[in-house]
Amino acid sequence: MGVGANDQVNVAVIGLGWPGQRHIEGYLKDPHARLVAICDVSAPLLESTQANFGIPDALSDYRALLARPDIDAVSICLPNWLHSEVSIAAIEAGKHVLCEKPLANTLAEGERLTATVHAHDRIFMLALNNRFRVEMQALKRIVESGQLGDIYYARAGWLRRRWAGIVRGWFTDKERSGGGPLIDLGVHMLDLTLWLMGNPKAVRVSGAVYHHLANEMSKTLGAINVEDLGSGMIHLDNGATIMLETSWMSYIERELIYTELMGTQGGAKYERGATSPTGAYTMTAPFQIFTTLAAEQVNAVPTNLARSAEDLLLTSFANETAHFVECVRENREPIATVDQGLEILRILDAVYRSAAEGREIVLTPSAV
Repeated sequence: MGVGANDQVNVAVIGLGWPGQRHIEGYLKDPHARLVAICDVSAPLLESTQANFGIPDALSDYRALLARPDIDAVSICLPNWLHSEVSIAAIEAGKHVLCEKPLANTLAEGERLTATVHAHDRIFMLALNNRFRVEMQALKRIVESGQLGDIYYARAGWLRRRWAGIVRGWFTDKERSGGGPLIDLGVHMLDLTLWLMGNPKAVRVSGAVYHHLANEMSKTLGAINVEDLGSGMIHLDNGATIMLETSWMSYIERELIYTELMGTQGGAKYERGATSPTGAYTMTAPFQIFTTLAAEQVNAVPTNLARSAEDLLLTSFANETAHFVECVRENREPIATVDQGLEILRILDAVYRSAAEGREIVLTPSAV
C-alpha cells in the first residue's frame, strides 16, 4: 500500500485524550491529510469528539480500525503500556504510524517495537512535539551553524512545584507507565537536548530517584509506586555530558522547563514555566544566546519569535502532524525516528537501574 506525493493521506487517531485532540486539530489543518476515523474505548468521549470535529467514523475497537483498507496512517495517543502493542499491530496491518512518547513503558517493549519497525517498510515517527516548536527549530539552526562551537555540557529539566492530584490513575502505576516524571516529562527535555546536540549516544549513566512526596501523597490518593523526583548524569560518546532533572512535585519557586547548552564559542538557554506556583505557562524570551563580540560579553535574544506560550505549543503539534503526513506522502524518514526513541528509553532505563543498584551503568550499543 502506497501513498503518492500528490495524494491526500487518509489518517485515523487512536486515543482521544489531550494529545489525541491535538493530533486531530493538526490533521484537520493539513490540506494533505484526510481524517477519516477516530477510536477510543470511552463512548462519551468518542461521541463528543466526533460531533465536535465532524469526523466521519468513530470506532471503539482499534483492531477493527486497523483492518480498514482505506486508512493509510494512524496516530497512536494511548497510555504508555499500549504504545508498543498497538504500534506493532498497526505496522503489521500495513499502516504508517505516529506514536506518542515514550516509545514504550519498558526497554524490552521498546526493543520489540523497534525490531518490528525495522522489519517492515512503513513510516514510523515518534511524537516529540518540542522538536517542532518554531523557537526550538530556530535554536537548532543556530547550533548547526557552528556559532556556539562544540556543545560539551548541557543542563535540562522539567520541575513542577505541586502535584495537587492532577497526576493519577495509570500515571502512578510503574507497570503501566514505566515510571514517574522521568519518563513522563524527562523524555521531552532529554530528547530536545540530545536533538539540539546532534543526537549523540549515551555511554555511561548515573541516576537518583526519590519517592518522599509521592509516599505522602499516596496516603490520600492511593498507592503510588513511581518517583516524584528523578535525576541523571549522562555521559555521551562525543565526550559531552547532560545533567537531567525532573519532578512532579517539589518545593521550588515555580514550575520550570529548561534546557541550557554550553559550547566552546557560545551558549544558549531556553526556559519557560509558570509565573507562580499555580499560574499559566509563560515565556520571557524564546531563548537566549550568550557569546562574545569584540571582547565584550553579549546576551542576545531573537526578535521575530515573540508569541504566546500556548500558541507556540499548539503550533508545535500542527507542525508535527504535518511533517508526519509529508513523510508518508514522500516516503522519507521523519526527523524523530524509532531508533532515537529507543535511545531515550535506553537512557531512562539506565537512570532507573542506576538508582536501584546504587552504581553507574555502562551502556553498550543496542542490538536492535
